[in-house]
Amino acid sequence: MKIILIKDVENLGNAGDIKEVKSGHARNFLIPNKLAIQFTEGKLKSLNQKIAEEERKINRDVKNVSKVLKQIAELTFEATLKTGEDDKVFGSITKQDLVDFLGENGISLDKKNLDLVSPIKTLGEHSVPVVFTADLKGELKVICSKEII
Repeated sequence: MKIILIKDVENLGNAGDIKEVKSGHARNFLIPNKLAIQFTEGKLKSLNQKIAEEERKINRDVKNVSKVLKQIAELTFEATLKTGEDDKVFGSITKQDLVDFLGENGISLDKKNLDLVSPIKTLGEHSVPVVFTADLKGELKVICSKEII
């Protein structure tokens, strides 16, 4: 039976591939699990249009994310933290603080895109990685200074 794969299937092929498989495998596994559809010219044409539309959407999203990363690179988050003896810091800077700062500057970002392992609890300059995908990365500059009492 000739099928068109809708999703990537291990040991068989990638989405959009046309494969010849045993009819039992197609009817009992691939088609019910929405991994493939039966091959027809109309379905192939429809699938190709859908794939092209998704590629255009991905390219548009990449451009938007690149623009956001440029905006983030131009920003600097400056904070003054209360300190005690020996410059021991009271409080910290968390992901939520950074997301709020970006929101105030017109950048909507999810906390999961900030690669901050633990809150910042030291004085000085820090770089917080901003990660959308493996290829789309940037950094937000954070400067922590001592509050003068």
